[in-house]
Amino acid sequence: MIFVPLQFVYFLHIIEKGKPMKTTHYKQRMRFELRGDNGRVRGFIEYTQGKNGQLRAEHTVVSKKYEGQGYGGLLVDALAAYARENQQTIDPVCPYVRALRQRQPEKYEDVIII
Repeated sequence: MIFVPLQFVYFLHIIEKGKPMKTTHYKQRMRFELRGDNGRVRGFIEYTQGKNGQLRAEHTVVSKKYEGQGYGGLLVDALAAYARENQQTIDPVCPYVRALRQRQPEKYEDVIII
């Protein structure tokens, strides 16, 4: 995985069947999307602005066809990287984000606060 910050857009490049995918941050929509090489959205995570600058992870959605392949985790990683870069923390309102934080505390304990 490689995170490359470009102004307000973040790209997370992964390889699937030899073709790159990217996670793009739509800052005005408060949303990260994961798209396949065909440009179709495979999943997204939405957040809102919470108290004291904290980000509230509201929803993580992955298309049924792609569930169980780690795409939800990639979306959480993108939001976590954005929060770290901006010295913010994440309130895991979304049950998936909360569960991932509990399963991988060493990866997220600094940024996802439960």
